[in-house]
Amino acid sequence: MIEESRELDEEERAAKKKVKAELWQNSRLSESIWRQKSRINWLKLGDKNTKFFQTFANSRYRKNFIGSVEVDGVMLEDPNLIKSAAIDYFSKLFDEETWTRPRLGGMAFGSLDATDRMTLEKTFLEEEIVRAIKDCSSFKAPGPDGFNLGFVKKAWKILRHDCLEFFFEFHKNGRLVKGLNATFIALIPKVEGPLLFKDFRPIGMVGWLYKILAKVLATRLKSVLPKVISESQSAFLGGRQILDGVLIANELIHDWRVQAKQGLIFKVDFTKAYDCVNWTFLKDMNRMLGCGLKWCQWIDECISTASMSILLNGSATKEFKSKRGIRQGDPLSPFLFNIVAEALNILFQRAIEAELIKGVSLNQNTVRISHLQFADDAIFFCQNDRNEVVTIKRILCCFELISGLKINFSKSMIVGVNIPEAEMNEIAGILKCKAGELPLTYLGLPLGANPRRIKTWNPIMDRFKNKLASWKMNYISIGGRISLIKSTLSNLAIFFMSLFKMPMTVAQELEKIQRQFLWGDSEGKKKLHFLSWETVIRRKEAGGLGIKQLLAHNSALLAKWWWRFGSEKNALWYKVIAAKYGYSCDQWLPSLPNTGSPSPLWSAICSLGSRDPIVLDLLQQGFQIRLRDGARTKFWEDSWCGGRPLKEEFPRLFLISTNKTTKVKDLFVESEFENSCSCVFIFLLASCQLSMVFGFR
Repeated sequence: MIEESRELDEEERAAKKKVKAELWQNSRLSESIWRQKSRINWLKLGDKNTKFFQTFANSRYRKNFIGSVEVDGVMLEDPNLIKSAAIDYFSKLFDEETWTRPRLGGMAFGSLDATDRMTLEKTFLEEEIVRAIKDCSSFKAPGPDGFNLGFVKKAWKILRHDCLEFFFEFHKNGRLVKGLNATFIALIPKVEGPLLFKDFRPIGMVGWLYKILAKVLATRLKSVLPKVISESQSAFLGGRQILDGVLIANELIHDWRVQAKQGLIFKVDFTKAYDCVNWTFLKDMNRMLGCGLKWCQWIDECISTASMSILLNGSATKEFKSKRGIRQGDPLSPFLFNIVAEALNILFQRAIEAELIKGVSLNQNTVRISHLQFADDAIFFCQNDRNEVVTIKRILCCFELISGLKINFSKSMIVGVNIPEAEMNEIAGILKCKAGELPLTYLGLPLGANPRRIKTWNPIMDRFKNKLASWKMNYISIGGRISLIKSTLSNLAIFFMSLFKMPMTVAQELEKIQRQFLWGDSEGKKKLHFLSWETVIRRKEAGGLGIKQLLAHNSALLAKWWWRFGSEKNALWYKVIAAKYGYSCDQWLPSLPNTGSPSPLWSAICSLGSRDPIVLDLLQQGFQIRLRDGARTKFWEDSWCGGRPLKEEFPRLFLISTNKTTKVKDLFVESEFENSCSCVFIFLLASCQLSMVFGFR
């Protein structure tokens, strides 16, 4: 090398520096390309070993590769024949039947007011457009235009003017340029070894400009939907969580078991739910929910101008137009489906009012549950009554006729509680569905299972083992292993841990899997562990690696229910819990009920403070009561002033008080200053020197 024989001159050093920069840039580009192909999202900072990404990318390619498909009993392997068959199948799937569907009328819907309509139709602001761009992932698969949102974020200064001009024109005219709404349909296998086109899930990949528009419209729609969507729906709406439905269903099943009542759970399977939505019905629902004319025109333009082409092994077929359905992958689709599903809730409410169905009642009919919905996952509850079962099926058939959503009764399941097997088979025959048994899986979580049993956690342990498979240790560094361990905990266990108390045995087994993966242990061969596990799970500031301790993390997640218990008094899940266990509306924290037998699920949440006093102390120190009108705040007993109850601050005054359970609000309605309670109240205000701002209404 020249550098070894003599010193390089200025020009040669500059050339060397340039070559090294190009080599480094090409290396980073290669790594970035393989990382995008592998769809690895957990490794934020990257791992220089691109062999790991290549292995994942090749695995994904083998899994998603469509080498053959069965059509009408004939196996097709020629790529051109597969493309023709794909176009034929999906053009029929997105084609609407020619007959006129019955319309939904004479129903009482919640309606948006004038302010909500203005919110939906107001002028597009640059701030909300930029916010929508930032909220999108940078490396999601691009649409037909070939650009992902990472490109838009990098080149926003260049694209800004044209993008704002597009939004201005759309607001004014409500029209999309031809080709802007073109969509690639990627076929994602739903089962192992798919043979038929119905075994694939069609996911739409839209262009970046339409995606930003749909994101902005979806954000606006999300802000007003909770006003018109019933509380039985918990998908994609602020203040409602996916866990709510699972909690409610488990409490209803437990109530049936404790009281030895007979009940039925009907889990419905919709066939290609998003793909079968009738556009006319969606327009009617938008109108009946009070949306303005301009908004309805915008939504109609977004769904009706879409053109599609199927991606088969990276090669696109010719385009075809759709005549029904809302695309999975479109940011608008989840919220539009909520609007469609609201019709089902209205039908059931009408049936309850007409006393055709009863559902499940708690605490002398103070709360009645007939069904729960999370997008296209619907579950229905009723008594062991043949007439009610038949009525539910008729309502579902009516909903199918008006909405276009097809119910696959053969894949649906009916499960009984305290009902003999012979009766269950008879009921399943009426519904033309399968008869199942508890525990039943709903939204990925078990219904009717005991979380104290290890077998309830077997799915989590199996997924941990698959995610932290030993072969991955050979391709990533120890830093990559740490990132994967953290990602596995976030993606797999948190869903279970947010509702169920994890047994000690399960936590020890999961931590063992994490330890073995981190230090490279394999079957029959244990390597040296450089640090104790107690050190590893410490915070980074304390010298650890920041891996969460499972049981402590589980307690923190369960403590969220304590916060929600005090702040979400109007939520459906709280109404069910309060009706079942007799909680009063002014109770801030949950407690084990004095009478009856609480469910294992709710018992674990309530006993969190007694099991782990540190969690309870942190929780009580971390929140404070905001007074507002004082209707819920107990003057003497609640910690609304100074962090301690006033009965502890002023015990002698508490002893002479004539009303020890009075509320703060009650002390403001006294007309005479001489009243002893009012005097005490004014005295305490002066003594405590309150700095809080009273938000009286």
